[in-house]
Amino acid sequence: MSVLVTEAASTPGRALSALPPAHGVPADAPPAAFKPEPSLPVPAGWPFADAYPRTSGAGRLLSGSFQWSDFIHDDYGARGTSNRTVTALSGSAGSYAYPEGAAYQRNAADIFRVGVGLDDDATYWRVDWNTLVDPSVPIASFAFDSDASAATGAPRWASVPNLASAGIDRELVVSAAGATLVDSVSGARTPIALGGGSVTVDSNARSFVARVPRSLLDVQGTWRIRVVTGLADASGSAFAPVPVERGGSPVLPPVYNVGFRTHVQEDVRDLNWWMEGAQAQALLLGDIGRFAADVAWEALSTKATTPEPKPTGFQNRWYVTSLELGQGVVRQDAGAGPLGDFRPNYLGRIQPYFAYVPTGYDGSTAAPLRFMLHAYQTNHNHFGLLSPTFVEQTCEQWMAICVTPLGRGPDGWYQAEAELDLWEVWNRVASDFLLDPESTSLTGYSMGGHGTSRMTHRYPDLFARASVLAGPVGDVPELENLRWVPTMITHGIPDPGALQQAEQMAAALDRLGYRYRYELYAAEDHIGYSMKDGFSSTAAWMADHRRALDPGRVSLTWSAATDRPDLGFTVNGAYWVRDVAVREAGRQARFEGTSAARPDPAVTALRSTSATAPGDPSPAIVRQLDWVLGPTALPAPAIDLRFVNIGQATVRMARAGISPGRPAVVDVTTDGPTSFTLADLAPGSRVFRDGVLVTVVGGQRQATIALPHGASRVTVERGEHR
Repeated sequence: MSVLVTEAASTPGRALSALPPAHGVPADAPPAAFKPEPSLPVPAGWPFADAYPRTSGAGRLLSGSFQWSDFIHDDYGARGTSNRTVTALSGSAGSYAYPEGAAYQRNAADIFRVGVGLDDDATYWRVDWNTLVDPSVPIASFAFDSDASAATGAPRWASVPNLASAGIDRELVVSAAGATLVDSVSGARTPIALGGGSVTVDSNARSFVARVPRSLLDVQGTWRIRVVTGLADASGSAFAPVPVERGGSPVLPPVYNVGFRTHVQEDVRDLNWWMEGAQAQALLLGDIGRFAADVAWEALSTKATTPEPKPTGFQNRWYVTSLELGQGVVRQDAGAGPLGDFRPNYLGRIQPYFAYVPTGYDGSTAAPLRFMLHAYQTNHNHFGLLSPTFVEQTCEQWMAICVTPLGRGPDGWYQAEAELDLWEVWNRVASDFLLDPESTSLTGYSMGGHGTSRMTHRYPDLFARASVLAGPVGDVPELENLRWVPTMITHGIPDPGALQQAEQMAAALDRLGYRYRYELYAAEDHIGYSMKDGFSSTAAWMADHRRALDPGRVSLTWSAATDRPDLGFTVNGAYWVRDVAVREAGRQARFEGTSAARPDPAVTALRSTSATAPGDPSPAIVRQLDWVLGPTALPAPAIDLRFVNIGQATVRMARAGISPGRPAVVDVTTDGPTSFTLADLAPGSRVFRDGVLVTVVGGQRQATIALPHGASRVTVERGEHR
């Protein structure tokens, strides 16, 4: 039998080890931001290492193999009039749909990666599928131009109807049923099993690997190679047609996905939501000749290795998530409300994200990071597609790396699995690039504006600045958390959906005396504003800023209702107040603290009202509050804290400005019993509560005190060092 099907045939010894720690992530980020990336299994039948490029549309050589990464969720076939994604606002260019049923998962022909390998005895032809529920469903065909000349060979594929690419000499059709070599000129077919070849199907790795003996396929020189995928017919030996009712046509190729399209050919700025616009147009015309990889067999024979490609500019990248929810694509619930169904739509273990890497970035200097969160019903390519000028203004000018997570779908609202996506993207970007953990800022449009507000409310000490673009901002009480995160708000008067919230947010920040900028546009509605790419003032606001590190006054108000400890994130505190836990899960919690040991400078609020004309994209009324900093008081070893619904909290004394061994006074008021810990104390220090000795600090350098309802004074006095 020429086909080996295996469920658990991976070879982890050859898999990539976990990526190095993400040093570009602030240490106070939740555990989800530090989970090591899972290793993908290396498929059975593939005798080479795995180190595929993380940039979609890029390839490299690695010790006897050529390894190529494709775009994710780009399997929509030829251009048509139908949208085959889960939302109309980020529709596909291609129009092909899959048959209904669990075997297809609306993603069954999606190429994840392609590999070509060579050893002394055989060549190896590998396709990794994004989704592989039923191995009998997909089929792939490789086309070989063995002299890299369009003038020789056949002009059309013999194995795929209605498909052209000049210069084809032979083809290799691979499915779970086996593999066959096809002479492109004569049409003669030779099963590779007749020459001792085989196909290994590894369901765990979601891979097909065809091993073709060199006696059947002699390789030399440089070959131009192409690959396409579709759905197998009942025999497993041919491409099944795509009927009209599923977006196909008798005159169109039955091809869902074309490999070896580069990140340059698939330009997000060409209204390319899923990076398949060039593919869709080529399949409509029936000629994919420009999508090919040139493989020099001498380079594979000598086991040449080329570096990981790290292109600059607009791109899509991929990572392996710690949370696999299944395989394939889930449509939005037809009965969902106006905010969507909130459930993940893209389930698999491979998740894509958009990135912009400035052209001057070489990895020698830590770069700022800018999260740009996409709007409701769009996807990770929102800003690259609709606002490329904004991306360049924000990132190219300031040498910052911009990223947009998919959030597993168009309506996750950056909660639950969608929030996890943000943390994991941060981790993977920090593992692949040198980032400055002190200089991360957030912006987002509409739902992305809500996500920006939500993330800075919950984790204010992680971010330097925020900009909410036409977005609902959430709970006004939590705006108190933004004392050290200057925030910009932009909104249009003809966009009534969240205008009241924008006004309330600006008014609340003004009352609090916090730094903000509010731009109100008289002519911008919700859709038009998003498409005009006029956000230069926001780019200037983001600029080059650093987050506040352990200021003297800190406060945090939050609800634990959206905490997900199972996914690795809860609100854990802010600045030097850490390890917080609520006493009653159904109530809002709050703490406020002031450390006289880290006195903040006096602040005078400078308010201004102005207008921008002609403005970008149009005139706006601008309200702004800036700070004028005055003198700073002399430090004193005293801390004042107030807790509401806090069952547990830790004060990091050194971060609050009180060094180990120094006497200190901590006044605490709480509305109920609280387990209160002072950390970073000197061993031998004596800790008192209301004048009564509680403990002597041991080797763990901390003391935990049970505080009752009301006010307590905790004092730390020097003691004998152990």
